[in-house]
Amino acid sequence: FEALQDQYRSVDVKTRALHDSCQRLVQEKERLLEFSAALRTKLDYFDELDRIAAAFHAGLAVDGAHFLPLLKRLDECINYVNSNPQYADSATFALKFRQLHSRALGSVRTHVLTVLRRAAAKVEAAMGEQMGGGEGVGVAGRLLNVAEGAETSVLY
Repeated sequence: FEALQDQYRSVDVKTRALHDSCQRLVQEKERLLEFSAALRTKLDYFDELDRIAAAFHAGLAVDGAHFLPLLKRLDECINYVNSNPQYADSATFALKFRQLHSRALGSVRTHVLTVLRRAAAKVEAAMGEQMGGGEGVGVAGRLLNVAEGAETSVLY
């Protein structure tokens, strides 16, 4: 009977040790999952570079529904990378994000110029029709100068 009690105590001790080890492993797993989620959140900003670059290279339309949210996300990524210079390659990522930002703003500028040119052409055509003949050419010339002046303002 003594041997059986010793075996029971031995099994009980081993079972408790196994239970404690399992509890520690579960806690470690939860801690690692939290760490992984926090790391993923930080890495998402860096991963956005490829996604945003792909969208711009695919010819994302400035007047499209996805352009402004993408531009906002680009600004968020630039702010995050600039505020965390301790991360590896953060300077490289900041440069690449700024290049994408410049490209996006260049697209906006080109779009605005295109819209202004179309509007100036429509106004010029409408005024030419109203004025009729030779006098419209002078008005059209003045409109062209105004359009060029507006274009220069937009460029700078």
